[in-house]
Amino acid sequence: MGGLLEMILKSQNGGLVKQIGKQHGLEPSQAFDAIRNLLPSITKGMNQNIQKDGGLGGLLDALNKGTHQKYIDDPTQITSPQATEEGNSILGHILGSKDRSREVCRHAAEKTGIDFDILKKILPQVAGASMGGMSKRVNTREAGGLLDALTKAASQGGQDSDVLGSILGQVMGGGQAAPQKRGGLLGGLLGGLFGGGRKPQAQQAPDLGGLLGGLLGGKSAQQLPPQVQNQTRSILSKMLDQDGDGNSLDDIMNMAKKFL
Repeated sequence: MGGLLEMILKSQNGGLVKQIGKQHGLEPSQAFDAIRNLLPSITKGMNQNIQKDGGLGGLLDALNKGTHQKYIDDPTQITSPQATEEGNSILGHILGSKDRSREVCRHAAEKTGIDFDILKKILPQVAGASMGGMSKRVNTREAGGLLDALTKAASQGGQDSDVLGSILGQVMGGGQAAPQKRGGLLGGLLGGLFGGGRKPQAQQAPDLGGLLGGLLGGKSAQQLPPQVQNQTRSILSKMLDQDGDGNSLDDIMNMAKKFL
């Protein structure tokens, strides 16, 4: 799975980008240009925030309890007043001040030629869509999601593997501590995922809306073991760093031509 920019672009075959463009009188290509120039400041702010004390827990709690994923699944929601309100709240946490938000919009205006006042209205929508993309990434089994990454980390052994393996085994239905050996650990995780080694069936697959809920066990993410917090922080940082990197951005730009 690609980064947040790709997820926003691919949402309902470009529907999210088109919705934002239509609301603000922009062509889809202009709306995409606005989004790709606003998004890096948002993802950078998220990344910086999760490195701070309490920042990771705050983000995971928001992803676990929030409903931001609806902006990815149903792009028509992004133009609602609620989306703007939620987006402004997110910006307050990750950018810290209205002055910083204005600075981000001024920079994007210089890059795109789009009116500053329009970009001010788009910025909270991009923040909401970003949280929606993160929510979808951590709550699915797709390659590159949080479950996939944590499972791989647990299978590689090392200081944190026993803690990760034990928690993931419980989340995915195993309910038992993970084996110590690398092969056995991964086998145990997959066994938990597929119900103790039985042939996987759709009704047996865990609900990973699910994943964060299982990790948190009804508690705040601030109470996760330090080893799990560190590993999760590392994984989320990599997710947030993906956009705008070399060939990845070239691929997304080529994809945009097809969707928009």
